[in-house]
Amino acid sequence: MNHYRRSTFPLVSSSRMAEAAFPSVEQVRAFREQAAEAARLGGAKLRRLFGTAVAQRFKSSGRDFVTEADLTSEKVILAFIEEHHPDHAWLSEEAGQRAASASPYRWVVDPLDGTANFAHGYPHFGVSVALLFEDRSIAGAVYDPLRDECFDGALGQGAALDGTPLAVSTIATLDRALVSTGFPYEPPERRSAVAALTARAIERVQMLRRSGSAALDLCYVASGRAEAHWEWGLNLHDVAAGLLLVQEAGGTVATLASPGWPEGHLAANGSAIREAVLALMREHFGPVEPCEARLLAPMPSRAAPGGTPR
Repeated sequence: MNHYRRSTFPLVSSSRMAEAAFPSVEQVRAFREQAAEAARLGGAKLRRLFGTAVAQRFKSSGRDFVTEADLTSEKVILAFIEEHHPDHAWLSEEAGQRAASASPYRWVVDPLDGTANFAHGYPHFGVSVALLFEDRSIAGAVYDPLRDECFDGALGQGAALDGTPLAVSTIATLDRALVSTGFPYEPPERRSAVAALTARAIERVQMLRRSGSAALDLCYVASGRAEAHWEWGLNLHDVAAGLLLVQEAGGTVATLASPGWPEGHLAANGSAIREAVLALMREHFGPVEPCEARLLAPMPSRAAPGGTPR
């Protein structure tokens, strides 16, 4: 039984939904390979620039900034997408978006997830590339250029790390779980509220991490390295690939609705950890309602790639 209510994630128009056909299994597999290749191209640029002096500028606040490395990675990724799919739309963290009204496909790119880590010489960051079909993730990859680890997956085809299939862990209690979280940039009262929840979580879990890269945090849930990740205020480019990988590795994913807060996300290895985390949030954070992640919702009265109903 599905206990989630629907997320308010925007969908494409019903007219496009009526006309578009799902890509074949072979097409989705090819998209998966291209997402991984694009992520590796961007990651190669980041690896060469890491540890060098790169220009940077602030965006929304002193904690939200962009570097020359973000832009260099983004340039090569978007060039790859436009070369192979000139008719597809794309959305990228720094460049904005290119609309393609006739196509149901949209690439979603985070050219450097973990910009602050990169700028400080902290060796933990990645590149995220996903492909959406009518606003649902169907293929994606997250690449860690320093560890040379490429996590990739596709709808109905599972997830893998450098070709080895991924599966979430079987740990079912918080006292044995390693979990991760993140903090919003602003305002200070929201950071404080998440910090208070984090302090309570530390008392209940085996270990808690705050890595600075949500995309990699989600991959660690998918690969069994962690049991859950939660965070409020993430953008589409932060999660479009990682949430799909968690689902394809056998985990659970939900968006979180909390009064007065931006949408949150919770990824877990299974229902036991998910419910334990939700109970912790409700006790020490406030009202939290899990919603079905629209990014991963099945198409109404449609078939998945290969013709299998979802």
